[in-house]
Amino acid sequence: MAALNYILVGVLGYIVLFGLKDREDPTVSINFPKNDYEFRTNREISVSADDNKRVKSIIYLIDGEVYHTEEAGNSISNVWNPCKLSPGEHTLQVKVSDFAKHTVLSEIVRFKISPDFSSCWTSDFPAP
Repeated sequence: MAALNYILVGVLGYIVLFGLKDREDPTVSINFPKNDYEFRTNREISVSADDNKRVKSIIYLIDGEVYHTEEAGNSISNVWNPCKLSPGEHTLQVKVSDFAKHTVLSEIVRFKISPDFSSCWTSDFPAP
């Protein structure tokens, strides 16, 4: 019976030390915009980010620069404003991290801001 207890303790110890660790990278994909989309009106960026444990942060990179870092309660929809970008071509990439410090990058999506963007270029808000 003592041998069975040692085996049980060993199995439980292995599960606690190795089995519960997060060994998987998160996943990320950009749902919108798709490549070569042209913003003519304000539409929300949409991404899917998942992890086997929990996603820690989602970083939105526009033209290779950090545009926004999303954590709990800090959605991209709170800050996304295509009017802040100059008309023309831009890139979007998303970086996702989990609490085990695994990080992945999405594919790069190319998009355009139309020079005729219907709600941006007014006398109150001139083109950048």
